Amino acid sequence: MKRQFLIRVLIYSAAAALLCVLLHSLLTQGRRNDQRIALSLRLATLRTSIEKEVISNLLRIQGVATFIATTPRLDDDAFSRFASEALRDTVLLKNISAAPDFIIRFVYPMEGNRQALGADYRTLPGQWEQALRAKETGALVVAGPVALIQGGTGLVGRAPVIIRNGDRERFWGLVSAIIDVDRLYDAVGLRGYSDLNLAIRGVDGKGEEGEVFFGDPSLFAPASGAVFMPVSFPSGSWQLAALPASGSAGIAPSLPVMYGLVVLLYGGGLLLSYRNLRKDHDLQRVGQGLAEAQTLAHLGSWEMDFTTKEVRWSDETYRIFGLDRNSYVPTMDAIWDLVHPEDRESAERAFGAAMAEGAGYSLTHRIVRQDGSVGHVLARGSFTIGKDRSPASAMGTLLDITPLKETESALRTREQTLHAMSDASHDAIIMVDGEDTILFWNRAATKLFGHTEQEAIGRKLHPMVSLEADAAAARHSFQRFARTGSGQAVGTVREFTAVRKDGTTFPVERSVSAFELDGQWHAVGILRDITRRIEAREKLESYARRIALASEAGGVGVWEWNPLTDELIWDARMRQIYAIKPGEFSGLYRAWASRVHPEDLPGAEDALTTLRSQGGDWRHEFRILLPDGGLRHIRVAARARKDKNGQVTSIIGINRDITEQRLAEQELTRLATRDSLTGLFSRGHFMELGTRAVEHARRYGEPVSVLMFDADRFKAVNDTYGHDAGDAVLRALAATAADTLRQVDILGRIGGEEFAAVLPQADTKQAMLVAERLRSAIAAHEMDIGTGKPLSVTVSIGVSVFDEPSASLETMLKDADAALYAAKQNGRNRVERG
Repeated sequence: MKRQFLIRVLIYSAAAALLCVLLHSLLTQGRRNDQRIALSLRLATLRTSIEKEVISNLLRIQGVATFIATTPRLDDDAFSRFASEALRDTVLLKNISAAPDFIIRFVYPMEGNRQALGADYRTLPGQWEQALRAKETGALVVAGPVALIQGGTGLVGRAPVIIRNGDRERFWGLVSAIIDVDRLYDAVGLRGYSDLNLAIRGVDGKGEEGEVFFGDPSLFAPASGAVFMPVSFPSGSWQLAALPASGSAGIAPSLPVMYGLVVLLYGGGLLLSYRNLRKDHDLQRVGQGLAEAQTLAHLGSWEMDFTTKEVRWSDETYRIFGLDRNSYVPTMDAIWDLVHPEDRESAERAFGAAMAEGAGYSLTHRIVRQDGSVGHVLARGSFTIGKDRSPASAMGTLLDITPLKETESALRTREQTLHAMSDASHDAIIMVDGEDTILFWNRAATKLFGHTEQEAIGRKLHPMVSLEADAAAARHSFQRFARTGSGQAVGTVREFTAVRKDGTTFPVERSVSAFELDGQWHAVGILRDITRRIEAREKLESYARRIALASEAGGVGVWEWNPLTDELIWDARMRQIYAIKPGEFSGLYRAWASRVHPEDLPGAEDALTTLRSQGGDWRHEFRILLPDGGLRHIRVAARARKDKNGQVTSIIGINRDITEQRLAEQELTRLATRDSLTGLFSRGHFMELGTRAVEHARRYGEPVSVLMFDADRFKAVNDTYGHDAGDAVLRALAATAADTLRQVDILGRIGGEEFAAVLPQADTKQAMLVAERLRSAIAAHEMDIGTGKPLSVTVSIGVSVFDEPSASLETMLKDADAALYAAKQNGRNRVERG
């Protein structure tokens, strides 16, 4: 018997030892796997943050390249405006520059980056290879991180600018920007992982083959046991590596306990305890997984026991309501206090109906969080009925849909804004699909072509507004556009002959851009009546022909000046240009200088002095004053002659009267900046000048005010007397306002019967006095509308004053518009301040 006992002891001991070895292996390996999974999840979150920040900023660079590709006449102002918009709301991009033909011509911001202007990538060490790669691949290229001259580390993104003209493509240059890597680290919290050892490799986007630029390079050794995670972005990738700062998993904490249980209970007891422990562990992991899933989905759960009056919430439910589990205990009555007061009645009604029927319910309502913010939730629930047919329990879910509601609201606001902007535009804005079918038609398009929006939507555009030959060519072009989104008109500004509803034709300027939506290509065109511009251009061309004929016939004035003796010789044409009668010309230098406009004389004399001392050619323009007070614009071209010692001995030149040309150019400028009906500034030019005035006020701490006014009951004028009378009223309003306001005030027509004025150096009191004076002047003015009987109208005026550093012209116009609306509501023919 003793032997049998010893045998059993040996068997149990061997089984216990074998079980201990097995437990040690399983628990250690499981702990390591759990650790790697947890580490992978954290790295995935970090990777997502890095990719989001890098890609979003690279897309801004690509967006600037796309803007330049569609802006053939790029200048410093246009580049600065778009670059400032691209840099808005980001702290990672340090600057943006553009390099046509690899030479940096544009940079924003200019402060601190001016030295980069004129730099040629072909001569910059270490940069030409990346610049050439961007051109050859036609795609965005990422270089770095590299150490920056101004300090810190940067990631350099370069995007090629490809200008397409029909089927032809032309490389324009590069757009480049620097992403501040140190700020990138801060933005994604890379330095906040105190419990992890992190490293990143992949300089120049080379992934596993790139050099290590962050952390300990030893983490990438095969024997390190680190977890790796790729970080992808356009034209390359990085690789993350991580290990816990405390090292590997080590021995499982439960292993010594298991050994003790094996010693105490041997095989059967230890096996039972182990199974129970594993079961509890699995349940705990399931619970944790459920909680994490609720957090990721913003989905909370709850339960109610109507017998015990107990209410249980998940952690995510507390988070949705903004409450602390340790300080707030949910009850059946207190829960309704969290529902928005305006939604409480409907929510209680739906809950009560479902409870009475023992059914489920689903509804959307608002909640009020502890901090006072309002959220939106989708609430679902169901009830169980007890034996006495009364509710026994209930359970349900709360889905936080606040971001969705905010997005829907933002989309509605943007749609309304876009419609308002299109309606306020003086240019026709038309959108068509890949089959030339009209999808959008603004008010200006109706005014331009005569077709109403209802008549236009759904029809083919080109057969409706083009000549027959142009419409036939468009049908062929749209077959290609529907497939590729490209065509002869896309990305270009062209002129063509358009047809109105009444059959009349007129010249139009058209610019077209294309975009893809849900796999289908669409085109948006902006069209402008350029009849007056063509007339001015033809006038200018006619003048140029006359100049050519005059030049052939000797119509330019010829002169010669001896700088050593000051002798000046003029021919007859020169005397005609300068309006000098026979016998009046002294033949001296001062005879010419006395005629030059005082504002232009210093510049002309400086250029002439340089020519006198250095030789070469002189080309210049200046104005001259005639004896009768008239003004002429003169263009001069001259060349200096030198003797064998290099001294200038004579200067021979010609003068040409370009007054008509300058007046024609001024007329073109006026047409581009003035409203065609009233002669006031157009909306675009008003916004440009007004923005400068507000920026000047902000920079120097000066006051500035904005007035917005329109005619009261203007629609009644159009309905009663016709649109010609309405146009006469608008012209009279503009003239009265121009006579009432100061010359320094900026006055424009911003849409329909709506006018606005920017008053520099005007505080609240002064602005209100000006507005009242304007209101009185208009009310007292009797207007001739062509009916034989004068008409008087009144205006309502809204006033806005620059009162905070963050104010802009747009915000001041919004405030003035709100005040204008208040003036309308309070009886019209009055002034209100916003």
